[in-house]
Amino acid sequence: MSAPDAAVAELIAAHVAGRLPEPLAALAAAHVASSSPARRFAADLEGLAGRAVEAAEPIVPRDRDAAIARICACRRVEPTPEIPAAISGLEGLPAPLARWVARRGRVGRWRRLWFGIETRDLGGGDGWSCGLMRIAGGRRVPEHGHGGLEATLVLSGGFADAGAAFGPGDLRLCDETIEHAPAADPEGCLCAFVAATPGFVPTHPLGRMWMRIFG
Repeated sequence: MSAPDAAVAELIAAHVAGRLPEPLAALAAAHVASSSPARRFAADLEGLAGRAVEAAEPIVPRDRDAAIARICACRRVEPTPEIPAAISGLEGLPAPLARWVARRGRVGRWRRLWFGIETRDLGGGDGWSCGLMRIAGGRRVPEHGHGGLEATLVLSGGFADAGAAFGPGDLRLCDETIEHAPAADPEGCLCAFVAATPGFVPTHPLGRMWMRIFG
């Protein structure tokens, strides 16, 4: 995508402002790291915030040394932890998402969601779930809705949804008002997603039956 759409731009702005829950912040940071337009947009927002700080009236803190220590702690960049051997196969994740997964240290196994579609749980928290979805070439995700916001980041391959194409680094946002059935490109698609629980909500009777039995 050439530039973030309005919904993605709002998400990036919330990420820059530090207002996102941890799993969603990790995915937003991964999108910024993977997409040149998103990275430029985030940098512009950070520049605007910096200029706003420069223009503000200075305030003398009561404890100057403690305030400086807090600022320095916030700017400390932690190295990407090594992903434990027990969860190997995730080394290709963008660094911000890999750091979040490595801190948790436990993920689920690949499991079938539908014919030609598998998911892998990466954990979550605070009402959010995070995972991977692997879709075979040409396969379509069963028609479904959402229990809230769902953010899907393409890691490799691509998919088509609602007349739009999404490739590596692109972010697709949906909410509880959207029902859709994305279709993978011929080469297939690997995505990372973060969803507000209950997440995936099948709308087709066959899909609902499948989820009751195998979900």
